[in-house]
Amino acid sequence: MSRQIKQPQIQMLLCGDTRQDCAWTEDRNSPETPAHTAKQVSQNGRNGQAFRENSLNSCGDSLLTRCRLSPDRAFILPLVFRLIMTWKLLCPMALLTAVVLSACTSTGGQPAKPVYKLENQRAGTTALAVSTDSRLLATGGWSGRVAIRNLQDSSKIGGFQAHTGDIIGLEFLRDGALLSGGREGSVKKWTLDGRLLWERKLPTGLSAMALNHDSGRMATASRDGEIILWDVDIGEIVGRWPAHNSRIRAVVFTGDATLLASSDTDRTVKLWDAASGELLWQSHVPTDSRDLVFSGDGRWLYGGGWFDLFSWRVASGELQVIDTDHHGIINKLAFIGSSGALASVSRQTDSAVLIIDPKSGRTLKNFGYHDLCGGRIAVSPDEKYLISNSDDYSISVWALDSAP
Repeated sequence: MSRQIKQPQIQMLLCGDTRQDCAWTEDRNSPETPAHTAKQVSQNGRNGQAFRENSLNSCGDSLLTRCRLSPDRAFILPLVFRLIMTWKLLCPMALLTAVVLSACTSTGGQPAKPVYKLENQRAGTTALAVSTDSRLLATGGWSGRVAIRNLQDSSKIGGFQAHTGDIIGLEFLRDGALLSGGREGSVKKWTLDGRLLWERKLPTGLSAMALNHDSGRMATASRDGEIILWDVDIGEIVGRWPAHNSRIRAVVFTGDATLLASSDTDRTVKLWDAASGELLWQSHVPTDSRDLVFSGDGRWLYGGGWFDLFSWRVASGELQVIDTDHHGIINKLAFIGSSGALASVSRQTDSAVLIIDPKSGRTLKNFGYHDLCGGRIAVSPDEKYLISNSDDYSISVWALDSAP
């Protein structure tokens, strides 16, 4: 199928990658405070302001943070990236150059109005979780602090210091407790008033985590490529194995917890027997799969890369690459059980929040665009709310049925 080049129409947002991705730059150290500043360029002048300063995530001394692009050149980037990923016209060094010039692009459209928008979340948002009864929203950021709010009206219920640095994952348990994972390598279980129930420390930092409610099992992934399975009731390790040769980006269980999928920064996706750690198949994808989700029936596995949705038949590992309306990296995905659709948010040369058909890649609903790069996305278990955050220090909550 031929593909059309996607071109931005409205504005250009210059920003680096998230702190999660910047933590593994040349010196492999995550910066203590966000320091990078980028320019937002309004190409249609509708806000009467050509530039706006936005403090962003810092990549330390990485080359990624030193990019500055003039407005007259901003429109080129999505075109360049599409050419690279579709026809592979450029050499690896040219690809690196294009990454250095990466940016967030919004392509216009009439956005859905959020139920509410939390702004000035100065510690950033690196993790989102919704309670199993859909009443509570938990968020965590670079400071290691957890905030708990009423999902319906945004009122703050509580908060506590959970980690010394970035929180890479949060998960509510059915009994009301909260699991948290810190990039520094600790896994903790909390009551909602901040009382620590158990804590386990690992020698290497964490890069991803996933929970299966029915089995009471949690999987954590380390930046050295190891997967560890946990009994979340008591905090015991029940399985572990070396899974990848590079940092693991995502892990996810099937609904029955019999299978576990993982992806890494070397563009490899693997499927495992969750009980034994046996490798069932592996697949190589055109670009890193930033996130992974299973379909409700466990027959399909989906991942997000540059512009495209990756779809695997679980039984065979057969891969299909599906074009989408995203203009950048599909950074996070969430499965919507009742419709079988996928909620998605993108970043780097896009900031769109879309509901897409996993079979065709077609956009079913468009919630609009964040002002800066998109980060995480979540759907409440009752499927009434869609939650996503942005590098502009905001968290938006929409009614799931509100988008056109």
